[in-house]
Amino acid sequence: MQIKVKKLVYNDNGRCIGAIGNNDQAHLTGIVILCTGANTRALIEGKEEIVARLHCVDVVQLTLAEVEKYSGLPIMDDFEQFDSPLLGVCIFFPLDKSGLLKLCSCRFIAHYYDPPVPGASLSHSHEDQAEDGVPRQIETEMRNFVRGTLPESGHRQECTGMAIPRTSKSASFMSVVGEYVADLGEGKLDKDYKDLWKWCFGQVPPKTGNEPHPYPQRDLGELDGWKGRNRRTVSLFTPNLSKL
Repeated sequence: MQIKVKKLVYNDNGRCIGAIGNNDQAHLTGIVILCTGANTRALIEGKEEIVARLHCVDVVQLTLAEVEKYSGLPIMDDFEQFDSPLLGVCIFFPLDKSGLLKLCSCRFIAHYYDPPVPGASLSHSHEDQAEDGVPRQIETEMRNFVRGTLPESGHRQECTGMAIPRTSKSASFMSVVGEYVADLGEGKLDKDYKDLWKWCFGQVPPKTGNEPHPYPQRDLGELDGWKGRNRRTVSLFTPNLSKL
């Protein structure tokens, strides 16, 4: 059974003992493990320690000739060209076996615009809002990047999707992290790890100048052209729903 959790349940001592689903049914248990990623603020109080940030992703279907030409294409990023008026902050990933080239806009977009929880940046994924698409400004930046690296592909109308990462790359770490989560649930986790990973309400890591995404984030409400875009656009491709 799959339900959408809308509220957590606490006992008189403030301990979380379960959740209430969108069917208004309560599900109670002895241990609650919250795996809600960037949507955590929809269920518990928080500040800047948990902020949903959006990536825009484009998938370009290359021709057979292009696949042969770019088969050795390495991961390419444009972080150093942020101030260039011709390029955007983007990254190319290597081709897959189907000749699909994945392009990602790496300048984060927050979603404080019109959230269900005031003051929180929450998920705005293609899975939940399939009619919405990529903002006009982001598409321009991504096309400029493609034109600067693969000139023959910059004009195409491709299947472009938008998703806010809920756990970013963390899913690939679960084979390791899961062991520690199990130890925590069983009361066996080392105290040093418990102190390191405890919930830090309102606290964020200090700026070091070496952040992986150092450029100022924008908010979805500052951009245009995204709302209802997929409903207005006729595409040759069927978008794949994603929880990224």
